[in-house]
Amino acid sequence: MATNQPRKLEDFGTLTKAEQQVLDELDTGEGTRLGDGKVPPEDAGPKRQLRARFVRWLALGGDDAPRLHEKGLQVRGALITGEGPKHTEHRALDLEGCEIARDLVFFACRFADPLLLRSARLQSLFLDGSVLPGLNAGGLETRGGVYLRGAEVTGEVRLVGARIGGNLECDGAKITNAKKKALNADGLEARGGVYLRGAEVAGEVRLVGARIGGGLDCEGAKITNAGGRALSADGAKVTGVFCLRDDAMIDGVLDLTAAELGDINDDPACWPEKTGDLILDRCRYGAFTGDGVSAVERIDWLALQNPARFGKDFWPQPYEQCAKVFREMGHLADAKDILIEKEKLQRAARRAKLKGPRLWWLAFRDWVLAETVCYGQRPLFALRWLFWLWLLGMVAFYGAWKEDAFKPNNASVLSSPEWVDCSVKAPSYEARKGTPTESQLRCFLARSEAEGFPSFNAGVYAFDVLVPLVEVEQQLHWVPDEDIGFIGRFAKGLFYAEIVAGWLLSLLVVAGFSGIIKSD
Repeated sequence: MATNQPRKLEDFGTLTKAEQQVLDELDTGEGTRLGDGKVPPEDAGPKRQLRARFVRWLALGGDDAPRLHEKGLQVRGALITGEGPKHTEHRALDLEGCEIARDLVFFACRFADPLLLRSARLQSLFLDGSVLPGLNAGGLETRGGVYLRGAEVTGEVRLVGARIGGNLECDGAKITNAKKKALNADGLEARGGVYLRGAEVAGEVRLVGARIGGGLDCEGAKITNAGGRALSADGAKVTGVFCLRDDAMIDGVLDLTAAELGDINDDPACWPEKTGDLILDRCRYGAFTGDGVSAVERIDWLALQNPARFGKDFWPQPYEQCAKVFREMGHLADAKDILIEKEKLQRAARRAKLKGPRLWWLAFRDWVLAETVCYGQRPLFALRWLFWLWLLGMVAFYGAWKEDAFKPNNASVLSSPEWVDCSVKAPSYEARKGTPTESQLRCFLARSEAEGFPSFNAGVYAFDVLVPLVEVEQQLHWVPDEDIGFIGRFAKGLFYAEIVAGWLLSLLVVAGFSGIIKSD
């Protein structure tokens, strides 16, 4: 705090015309309008000038200071400056550690030096439309809100550890502190919301560890800190809605690490443009209430993260959280799509660290799980593979049957006199190929002993071979004959392949429904 602050009116010597006007109108409760009420130029004369120490004396009261009106100190269109060398602390309006039971209202005022309100206590602070080179209000406590609507600040707005009983409103404000902290509100506690609607901020907006009772509204805001963090809300807790829409722009990293948000109301057009400029690790939220409520859009949103930029392989939690929200919103199919994408990326990240045979094995296994049951998220997806295998089997087995490349699947029948007798009478496949000569199979089927055998049906046979949990007795009676040329050998190989595939797909379906299939 500056020293040797004036305590009496006589300490100020001759008052400027602006100071005399404020003094005369102090008890009206209407506030004082200086000049045209607009922001004065930097070289404004005595009709607009208020010395910072004089303003402090009015706000705090002195030995003979007039009583401050219940509505607080209200000034519009003033140039608040100091004495002595420019931009030194004792020139500033210094209210550090002060306790003021009224509002401080400075509409459309120009401050020659940063406003100092460290650890101060007051009712509310209004700086709407004002121009100032900075605000140092770390540890500030207000019963009401802090308002910088339409203000222009060429320096840091510092509200670290501030406790605000209402809103922090910076709607339409222009805060410029490029490549540095522009709005620094780490550890802020606000019972209301934080509003940056239509604000233009060049520099970082920091809300690390903030506790915000309302929403965080960046509707139409332009926050620019290219190459660095634009909006940092690590560990912040926002009870209301995080709003990012209506042509809002985040040029830089949007860091929501471990943040807790009530809902997200955003527009895909307002997401950070560069991959790696979004961090959602451990971020939690309740719902999507704006646009982009589909898996396709949210996968693009999640893909804006780049864990490698921060030395990490993959962040699974953002995908799990997004899927959880979709489930709770009733978008079950979208939730599954999100988890499928998460599994694909997580498994790819794991394979990226491997080499050699294990890499190829994991790549094959992951491919099988992806193409059959979608990593367990869609177990019934395996039915399409069963269908195509069934169709292949039906065609192949039908062709083999037409070529008489089947035989009874019964050892006693194969050793019976009837079958042996037919093998003697019928020529080999090579000998009868292209001729109407009867085959061993046709010879056997023509005998009365074969009347007890069920008729062959290629579709039913393929189903019986492929589905291990259903028995329709076709497989019990017939088996491809590998001795009957290429078609027999192909049918026999397909026979065994479909048995293996059927068991594998069935087990994958069961594992998918039971939740066994998942990333380690």
